[in-house]
Amino acid sequence: MVEWQTALQLDPKNPRIYEMRIQFALATGQWARAEESLYALQQALPQSKHIYCRLAACRLRQDDQQSAVALAKEELKRDPNCVAALGLVTSAMALQPSGDEKLRLEYLGRLCRLAPDDIGFEHMYAEALTNLYKYDDLRPVVAKILQLDPQDAEAYNLLGYADLASQEQPAGLQRARQDFQTSLNLNPANGGAHFGLGRVALRQGRGKEAVAQLEEALQMRPEALRINFELSQAYRMAGMTPQAEAANRRFIQWQRVSTEQRQLEVRCRIYPQDPRYPRQLGLLLAENRGDPAEAVYYLKKTLQLAPGDPAASAALRRLQPSSHAIPSEQASRASSVPFR
Repeated sequence: MVEWQTALQLDPKNPRIYEMRIQFALATGQWARAEESLYALQQALPQSKHIYCRLAACRLRQDDQQSAVALAKEELKRDPNCVAALGLVTSAMALQPSGDEKLRLEYLGRLCRLAPDDIGFEHMYAEALTNLYKYDDLRPVVAKILQLDPQDAEAYNLLGYADLASQEQPAGLQRARQDFQTSLNLNPANGGAHFGLGRVALRQGRGKEAVAQLEEALQMRPEALRINFELSQAYRMAGMTPQAEAANRRFIQWQRVSTEQRQLEVRCRIYPQDPRYPRQLGLLLAENRGDPAEAVYYLKKTLQLAPGDPAASAALRRLQPSSHAIPSEQASRASSVPFR
């Protein structure tokens, strides 16, 4: 670093020297030093590109997710097609439901156009479309995924959801059954496929088969309490009344938690500097089998606002996050089945 500083004193407008210093700091995990070098480059050469997206990466590595997202958005003002900034912002938007679903879809569509061979981006886009029931838009995205990887089990699950919602019934149910069975053949450890097969059996009036498939789904995905809604109906169809009532109670509890979650998300947006609301939301998710990635996000946000908070620290240790980055849908694709 001393040599580069000397070189810059001799040639203060040489971008290669700045870039070498920045790349060395990034490669060796010296995030604060990388930030310092990026700001020095910006001051010396204001027209330099991709300053803010790299600053965002540095802030993210230092667990300052709020600043990271703000910097990534600043990068998008300068370069709307910056893949790194788009990836960071869309991942953050997935963890902070803001109601701007149209904007997130726009960003994801742009990512897929900019990196057409990136199957991770295609999955993010497909899952977002599924969660918004945009099945007509979903089909070409699934086709692209299967073009990139014909053995992609999750793509067949997503296609199954589209066929379940098809107006062409009962043909849609038959296609959905085939989609989910193909997915299960490709990946037997597949709660989403069992869930889909259970829904198909339920709609076809096969109660016992629906129970077997949905119980398997719940065993594989115990945190996905939405399954209990379908399972309670399957139990009733199979004449298993006590089990149906128990599943319905679990579903009602899930609804209560979901309502409280939405209320806290709104309060987090209205009062961004108040640590009470991210603490409450992080603990709610951690203690009620909510999305662990979201729980980690809000607990870390609590600790940014109230360092050393004992409840948030203890919950975060229990969750044992595997990385400091905002969890991406690509990374958790195997477990991010949209139970719709």
